[in-house]
Amino acid sequence: MDSIEKLAQGLYKENNSIIVYKNGIGYLVNKKKDEKINVRSISKTILALACGIVIGQYNDFDEYTYIYPIIKNKISLKNKKNERYLKQIKVKHLLTHTVGYRDILLMSEDINKFNIDNLLNEVINYPIYYRPGTHFLYSNASYYILSATLQEFIGTDLFKFIDENLFDPLNIKNAKADKYGAYLAGATKFYLSTDNLLNIGKLLLNNGKFEGRQIISQAWIEKMKNPLFKNDFEIKKNYLSEDYYGYSLWISKNGITFASGTGGQLIVLMEKSNTIIVTTNNESSNKDYKIKSDIDNIIEILNRG
Repeated sequence: MDSIEKLAQGLYKENNSIIVYKNGIGYLVNKKKDEKINVRSISKTILALACGIVIGQYNDFDEYTYIYPIIKNKISLKNKKNERYLKQIKVKHLLTHTVGYRDILLMSEDINKFNIDNLLNEVINYPIYYRPGTHFLYSNASYYILSATLQEFIGTDLFKFIDENLFDPLNIKNAKADKYGAYLAGATKFYLSTDNLLNIGKLLLNNGKFEGRQIISQAWIEKMKNPLFKNDFEIKKNYLSEDYYGYSLWISKNGITFASGTGGQLIVLMEKSNTIIVTTNNESSNKDYKIKSDIDNIIEILNRG
């Protein structure tokens, strides 16, 4: 197992840290493992896990729940053309980026174009062109709507709920998250450390169980990992290829499941070999491709045994 640490050091030096965790043994490269950074789109995975916890606690909420009755009193629908599609949107459409938008929304390149304090109204009124569930388009808008939906349904601050029901059982302390207006950004801006992400990886790898405690149902974790929608715009790699999307997780054709955030934030699950690879990068987002390529090489060598 010492060769894994040497391999990681040799292949990968650009980011804050990397952990290769196999069969209960972890190897760390770079000592910034405790630094909390924006994990970017891995925030979507946190929100999907929170959704699973809500489903486990409430009998009248699941992925087939219609969102419009939950948020209708919090929005001002001026674009009446959206109404028929809004009434068809279910929680699962938010989880899978299949709301029906034609344009990619709320990414770092365009977020400043929106009024953050009125963001829910802005995304609800933004033109929806396709019937929900028929058109996959990866962006941040659906997870912001999911954030609002969850908070309005549970009737309390969503971050507090996540902190008590997910982070605390995972021994994640002093986590932070930013809001857009009244709601968590949802798709981004959770601030966690590499060790924190490793604990989330353990939860995913062990089908909702952490240190012997079932935090989320195995059925929900299996749904998160289920490849539901094909991504026609994936950048091909041997293993970290974004071929299919489940509930916040990417699934490659080679059977690797992973959560991915811009810049090289990764939680990679190699279930056959009981291995988790976690990386974080708090430097330039331009390192994303290099980081993923290096991890692809590490996966290849680990697979060779």
